[in-house]
Amino acid sequence: MKVAKVNFGESIGSGSDFWGTTLQEIRYLVEGYAAFDSSLTPQYPEVVELHFWKCYGGEVFEGYAIYNYLRDLVKQGVKVISYSHGLTASIAVLIFLAADERYADHASQAFTHKPICDLGCYANSDDMREAADSLDKIQLQIAEVYVARAGITMEQANNYLNSNAWQTADEMVASGFATAKSTDVLVAPAGAEKVLNFLKLPIKPQNMAITPAEETNIVNKVVDAVKALFKNNAPEPATPAAAPAPEAKNLAVTLAEEKGTVYVDAAGDDIAQGDMVYSDADMTTAAADDTYALADGRSITVVAGAITSVTEAANVVENNAALEAAEKRATDAERELAIVNNKLKLAQNKLASVPGSTGNPTPAGATGTVNKSVGGAKNSGSLFAVTKI
Repeated sequence: MKVAKVNFGESIGSGSDFWGTTLQEIRYLVEGYAAFDSSLTPQYPEVVELHFWKCYGGEVFEGYAIYNYLRDLVKQGVKVISYSHGLTASIAVLIFLAADERYADHASQAFTHKPICDLGCYANSDDMREAADSLDKIQLQIAEVYVARAGITMEQANNYLNSNAWQTADEMVASGFATAKSTDVLVAPAGAEKVLNFLKLPIKPQNMAITPAEETNIVNKVVDAVKALFKNNAPEPATPAAAPAPEAKNLAVTLAEEKGTVYVDAAGDDIAQGDMVYSDADMTTAAADDTYALADGRSITVVAGAITSVTEAANVVENNAALEAAEKRATDAERELAIVNNKLKLAQNKLASVPGSTGNPTPAGATGTVNKSVGGAKNSGSLFAVTKI
């Protein structure tokens, strides 16, 4: 079975505002070179998968074109399946609805809103009224697709658009936007063919999807050709054994005040941001969204079953604050010492400029005798008291 995969990134369309997935790119993944050469006959795959990872939406009319192209594929017998893995927003929701089978991962959301446009800095009242009328027509078209594909009423469709609605995976299934959560999808049977939707070498321009056997044949031919060019008598190095993948660690974490235990699917030796949290030891039920105080003094915040932040124990925070305060006092002391040293150097420089002085301050209470010369004759007995600075 040949499957073409389409990955939707941050945006949809191509232009000054959006640079993302376009209809032409999707046609290339589905039809191969026939998308660019009308003399070739497209060899469509049996399945087209749409994967929405973190798609904020984009150009409405590019979204229209992609939606209608995908619905055309369905009419020709191609199965279209869509998956929401992270964020499916704005016009991406319309494209998501083009599939008859629509799945949402547990940690994913959909976002719908009223269509918007940029009129620029200079627009008069007529421009604004015309833009508003155009936006109303676009909203009506989008709402009609929601009604047809999700099975909801026109009033419900407009409510989703007017209220800037966020839907979780469960809510997407309940509203009809998704047909099921991804966890409800059956695992493919053993021995299923590997899915490929790209061409390694231009030997099969009719279709971008190739089978595993075809790919292996291509790779072997390339390897044989390279060996023939660079053949030598040196033995081929042994292939090092692949390092074993790190095992996930299931941690039972005790809550503070004897409030029970939560179970963490930890990627490392300790809990960390991103780890999944469950309320049961079998790890089948995600923990409710909340901030949990742990017995070791730390706390974790859980959203959609995953740890979003880990807060250290209060005594650790206090120790860190005390350490910072001590470091500041040490820095202040070093600064004061530097000031004293500078003053001492100034005093030595002033004393060195006095005739007969060594530049060293005289101890407190002592005096020094300095000879002044006037007109070439020495006058002794003139005393100058030296004070400390």
